[in-house]
Amino acid sequence: MGTMNFSPAAESAAIKQVTAPAAATSNAAPATEQKEPQTNPTSRRRAPSAPIWSALTVARRMFNNLPSALQNTETKRMCLKEAAERTYGDPKRASYDIKNEARKLTNLMDFGEYCRKNGLKGENVAEHVVFEG
Repeated sequence: MGTMNFSPAAESAAIKQVTAPAAATSNAAPATEQKEPQTNPTSRRRAPSAPIWSALTVARRMFNNLPSALQNTETKRMCLKEAAERTYGDPKRASYDIKNEARKLTNLMDFGEYCRKNGLKGENVAEHVVFEG
């Protein structure tokens, strides 16, 4: 391709022709009339939650939809396993995350005292608390 040489007058006429329709339809408000950013707290988006909380929500719904006669620790584990496979793809990772969240509870002094006073095993109680949310 060769280079094209336009006269300066033709070039400026072409530029005016291209920008004129845009300028005519532009509704740009002066700087003093610009729309203020929204400060309404309801317009904020929720931050994405960690995969463990998504998996626990799914597992909790599955468990709560079971008849109460079937709700026991074993079915709770099955619901967790299925939800973890859906969310993580690796149930071992979900198990690690649940134990990590439960460990945060067992490290609380009041939680440990409560479990000891009532003869409960803190690790088990903490896992149930994490499951319940």
